[in-house]
Amino acid sequence: MAAFAFIESDQTRRIKPSATLAVNNLALELKAKFSDVIGFAVGEPDKATPGFVGDGMATFARQGQNKYSKPNDPKLVAPIIEKFREDNGLVFNEQEITTGVCGKELVFWGIGTAINPGDDVVIPAPYWVSYPEIVNYFGGTPRIVVPSRTDLKITPEELRAALTPKTRLFIINQPSNPAGVVYSKQELLALAEVLREASKTNPNLVIITDDIYEKLVYGVEFFTLPQLAPDLKERCLVINGISKSHSFTGGRFGFCGGPAAWIKSINKMISQSSTHGPTVVHAGAIAALTGPDDFLVEWCADYVRRRDYVLGRLEVMGIPCSRPDGAFYVFPNISQVLGKSSDGVQINTDEDFVMTFLRQKHVACVHGSAFGMPGYMRISYATSDENLEAGLDRMAEFIRNLRQRAA
Repeated sequence: MAAFAFIESDQTRRIKPSATLAVNNLALELKAKFSDVIGFAVGEPDKATPGFVGDGMATFARQGQNKYSKPNDPKLVAPIIEKFREDNGLVFNEQEITTGVCGKELVFWGIGTAINPGDDVVIPAPYWVSYPEIVNYFGGTPRIVVPSRTDLKITPEELRAALTPKTRLFIINQPSNPAGVVYSKQELLALAEVLREASKTNPNLVIITDDIYEKLVYGVEFFTLPQLAPDLKERCLVINGISKSHSFTGGRFGFCGGPAAWIKSINKMISQSSTHGPTVVHAGAIAALTGPDDFLVEWCADYVRRRDYVLGRLEVMGIPCSRPDGAFYVFPNISQVLGKSSDGVQINTDEDFVMTFLRQKHVACVHGSAFGMPGYMRISYATSDENLEAGLDRMAEFIRNLRQRAA
C-alpha cells in the first residue's frame, strides 16, 4: 500500500512563499554556521519598543482580564478614530473601524472580501511581496504597473492605462516597501482624478491604501489618498498599525478604517479566523495610540542619517539609487553589474546577485524581482551603523571583484 502523501489545494498552489522570509531563512541557516552574517533583508525596526507600550501590556496582564477580544471594544476603537481624525483628517464611526492581528491580516481580508475570481487588481511596482500573492490566492489577476520614472512613482497616464472594466481594486502603499516612495499632494491628487474618472464607468472600483510606514517620513509631508479626495473615501480601506511606528513587530497589531459594509465583511472573516488578536496586545496598542510620539523625532533623524550614509556608499560603488522619502529601505538599480561572475558563479539576474552575495559574503538583501522590479535589490538600513559599514564594505568588494562573462 502506497504511503499517504498530502496534496495541497489548487488555491494554495497558486501562491509562492514570501521572498523576504525565504532570504531571511537562508541567512539564519548560514548564521548557524558562521558568526559574521549581516542582515539587510528583514523589514523590522532595530529600535526598542517604547517602554510605555510594554508597561500598558504588563499592567493589563497583571489585572487578570486577558479574555477574548471584541471587534468593537470602545477602549481600542476610540483612540483609532482619534488617530485618523487628528493625523489624517478622516472621520470614521465605530462601525467603520476594525483591528487585526497585524496589518498583513487586514490586507489579506481587505483583498479577499473585495474581489471575485477573474477580477483585476492594479498594483504599482515595486510592490510589497504579498500583494500579488494574496490576489492570486483569491483568484484575482494582479495587473502590475511598472513606473517609467526613476523615482519609482507611477504617473496618472500609467494608472489610467492599467485600469479596465474588469478592475475591482487599486492598491497604493506609501511610504512604500521596498523603495520608500512617498507621493506629494499634487501627485496623489492627480492619481485620485484618474480613479474618480474610472469610478464613473466602473461603479464597483475600490481602493486599499496601506499606510503602515506613515510615521517614518523624512523632509516631506505625508497624505493618505482619501484625505485629499474625500469623495473617494467611501471606496477606500485605510490600513495602518503600530509595528513600524513603535517597533512592535513582535506584537503584531493592525487597524483600518473604511466603509461600514466592507468592515463588516472583514469582521465576518476575522471572526472565523483570528478573532481580532490577543487583548494583551490591544492594551499595548492603546498605550501606543494614546501615548507620546516625540521619540519618533530621534528615530527619524537616525534613519535619515543611515539612509544618506547608504546612498553615499552606493554612489561611490557606481550603483544608482533614487532617494527614498520614507520607510527604512533603499532600492538600488544593480542591472549594470549583472551578466558577470563571482568565483565561477554566473550572475545573470538580481536574484543570482543577492543569493551569491549572501552565500559568498554573508550579507542578506532581497532581490528586486520579488517586488516586481527585476534588476534591483532592497537593502534595509534598520540596523546598526557597524552592520551597515561592514555589509557595504563587503558589497563594494563583491562588486569590485565581479568578472565579465567569458566570450
